[in-house]
Amino acid sequence: MAKKVALDKLGFEESVVSIHDEPPEVIKMEEEEEDKAPVRWFASRWFLLACIAFVLVASIAGFLSWKILSKKDASHAAGTKVTDPALSQENKNIEIVSDFLIPLRIDKGNQRLLKCDIAFELNPGQESIFKENIVGIRNSVYQTVSKKTASVPLGPGGMKLLRGEIMADLTSILGKDIIKAVYFKSFIVL
Repeated sequence: MAKKVALDKLGFEESVVSIHDEPPEVIKMEEEEEDKAPVRWFASRWFLLACIAFVLVASIAGFLSWKILSKKDASHAAGTKVTDPALSQENKNIEIVSDFLIPLRIDKGNQRLLKCDIAFELNPGQESIFKENIVGIRNSVYQTVSKKTASVPLGPGGMKLLRGEIMADLTSILGKDIIKAVYFKSFIVL
């Protein structure tokens, strides 16, 4: 006959469970779950539809208000455009030289730049001479303005002083009867 061997039970205690009896804890948990109503994020389909409709209407209203305000701002900006009286007239004797970016001499370590567009009012019939000498004109304006310190254009009468000096230099280069007046279309010191 074979010998019986003792099994190591690893410290577990056996409990007697009958097939017909359920532990009392399990029964209580099932009763509590049945008493509580299930949690639902949306109570009904109507609530869900109302939320979607609200978001849709709010989006459309926001888009339309943005569209209307952007048109209003564009028309307002176009209506308040400030121009020089000499440039506002339909004068065909005006030539505009754009995009000057001129470094100014500095007094104490800060770098300054002058960004400007200049309009030249010409005497009748002088447009071709002006266009032929545009390189010399740009060079003369650049040289005249770059000799100035940053305090000159910012000071009182600075723009008037610069216009006078530009006019004097161009008169010496082109002659007396070519340019009638000089205007700054834009003038920004950076």
